[in-house]
Amino acid sequence: MINFLNNLQIKNIFEIAISAGEQAITAFYDQDYTIKTKKDNSQVTSIDLQLSKFISENLSKLFPQIPIICEEGDKSKILGDYFFVVDPIDGTASFINGEDEFSINIALIYKQKPIFGLIYAPLFEGGKMIFNDEKNQVYHYHHELNREQIIIRPKLDNDLLSIISSRRLSDEIIAKFMKENFAQYGNYNLSKFSSAVKFIVMAEGRANLYLHLRRSMEWDIASGQILLEMLGGKFNIIENLNDQLHISSQTLLYRKDDFINPFFIVSFL
Repeated sequence: MINFLNNLQIKNIFEIAISAGEQAITAFYDQDYTIKTKKDNSQVTSIDLQLSKFISENLSKLFPQIPIICEEGDKSKILGDYFFVVDPIDGTASFINGEDEFSINIALIYKQKPIFGLIYAPLFEGGKMIFNDEKNQVYHYHHELNREQIIIRPKLDNDLLSIISSRRLSDEIIAKFMKENFAQYGNYNLSKFSSAVKFIVMAEGRANLYLHLRRSMEWDIASGQILLEMLGGKFNIIENLNDQLHISSQTLLYRKDDFINPFFIVSFL
């Protein structure tokens, strides 16, 4: 794996994320933002746009040679091997609804694969961040406690699966998928979250299977992919064969023309 970023550069990205989180927290509590509906009928706030500009400008100062693909910014075709993907607020709907399950996602891609990831949920469970260092160790930072430590992911009991999914994924779809692909495990525990906080929950060892059976974009997932893979997780694309969802041996790749990801699962089994 390429060790492109050194710890000083990573610390600088950490500080950008913390500053962006402070802006998000202020807007969240003051409700000082406007809301618009995009062409795809999703919502975007003025704070999404503000943080997009803030993060992109500061990353560009640190890495002027690396292009940045941001959900709310320029999506020009990438010509080189390296590029950043940024989601200034992943979970905008949660943010608007006054819920704390939103995050700031920053990832560096090299030759279609993520090599650095950072996810910061500034209000979720007291404010939590996960990111990797230059040695590919994954760190957990708790903002409220001002505590940073290397993640040693606990091994879960695989006899009873603990599953997480999106809040928008129906229990019926989950039950059908589990019956078709994991019938040997029988019963399972299910928890639902919004945004990339699901990757934080996985990194903490609170679930051993993450089902993402719906559309996502590269900036939603790239950070979570590299961080969970460094912790031993496996990402597999889901294929639809004869109206049944099957697990393939392929993993997610980046720099797709439309930046849209296929369905996938993450497993620690």
